[in-house]
Amino acid sequence: MSLVRSVLDGQRPSGAFASTMRDEGADAPDDNGFVTARVLGGLEASSLPPPLAPAVERALDFLEGCAAPELPGAFRFWPDEQRPAHVPRYPPDADDTALISLQLARFGRRSRDDLRRIVAYVLLRHRVSAGARPAPWVRPGAFWTWLDDGFGYNLVDCVVNANVVALICAAGLRGITGYGDACAMVDLAVRLAIDDPFSLRMISPYYPQPRDLRDAVGRAVDAGAGELAPCLERLRERFGDGAEPDHSPVCTSAYGKVRWTAPLVRRLDRLRLGHTEDGA
Repeated sequence: MSLVRSVLDGQRPSGAFASTMRDEGADAPDDNGFVTARVLGGLEASSLPPPLAPAVERALDFLEGCAAPELPGAFRFWPDEQRPAHVPRYPPDADDTALISLQLARFGRRSRDDLRRIVAYVLLRHRVSAGARPAPWVRPGAFWTWLDDGFGYNLVDCVVNANVVALICAAGLRGITGYGDACAMVDLAVRLAIDDPFSLRMISPYYPQPRDLRDAVGRAVDAGAGELAPCLERLRERFGDGAEPDHSPVCTSAYGKVRWTAPLVRRLDRLRLGHTEDGA
């Protein structure tokens, strides 16, 4: 099946791209901003095939609906009307804010100045404070996941921080406070955890696959984060350049109780890494 047909067939009526949510052993289709942003991230904005243009616009409209009105510039995993009925309304988070903002900018819905405002007025306000040490690898100044100081269960995730680093680079703000802290934390965490599967799971609680950490660091380096180039080399040496199969979760709730799969995301990952369709 051609890439164009895969993308068109993978789009839901809402404009989101298809994913499956597994919760308590039951599978259900799920429309969310995370998977939609990941799919758009696998498309080349500057050479988009004309048949995909309407689909991309519908996907961007869906992403706009993930905005958190209580925190302008921030985004959450679901638009409120698409959130599964049994799931509480979570705060916006740094990961979806970074991923969604980047795609809105790539496809012309946000300017670089918009990205700068998101970094300065949203993300920088939710960092690990001096003196806090939630885990041995966490560095003060790195970014929390949830953009809510009152949220009772906040975690630091290395993939989330790599995605924030990519956004900061896209905004042209590599010198801003927090950037160096996030890069240093990801590098330290990878050095400490790279040979221990349990530790790798701890440093990226929302991402169960080490290859997703490798790819997030790679996207940050591609965006201009040269500080993470040695970290990327370590991850490539340890995990090679292989891609995840279609059934591999693209993200989870903290430490994996709820999982999301999205075969289209995995197909685009393989193509980006230069693999053939049957090379996982």
